[in-house]
Amino acid sequence: MRLARIALCLVFAAAPAGAEEKIALPSGRTVTYFETVSAATGPEGLTYRFRFVDPTLVREDDGGSEEGQDADPSIADSQMEGEDQGGVIFNPEGGADDAQLKDMTFLCETFALPRLPNIGPQAQQVIISIADRPVKFGEPDPDAVQVFEAFRPEGESCVWEGF
Repeated sequence: MRLARIALCLVFAAAPAGAEEKIALPSGRTVTYFETVSAATGPEGLTYRFRFVDPTLVREDDGGSEEGQDADPSIADSQMEGEDQGGVIFNPEGGADDAQLKDMTFLCETFALPRLPNIGPQAQQVIISIADRPVKFGEPDPDAVQVFEAFRPEGESCVWEGF
């Protein structure tokens, strides 16, 4: 019996908190929680980065057709506004399209805010990122498609700050 408890404890200790946690977004897409990074200060001060994976995230190639033939075209159309710079989709008008911004605001308010510490130094900024695959933080991956949005936490709301 004792050996079974030890084995059970090891199984739970090996799985990171929230591992494989799937989250349904307002747009109908589903993302998987990947990790939270808080060790790297952002331009606004203490910054928490909540990182998610969505394998259906695609970018348009130079010919205008979408990569990833199995991807839902309505999802790809709503995500691919903007300019591709090294695997990251930036919108030249200053932000994500409406559906994407709603999804990222939803992740900030329903996932990130409840996980911020309420004692000690307070977060000045929350960055939500979604990538098509797990990408090591701080290391460029030109083949990965990633989107980022920055928010300022205010009570139970996330105020979009855009990059």
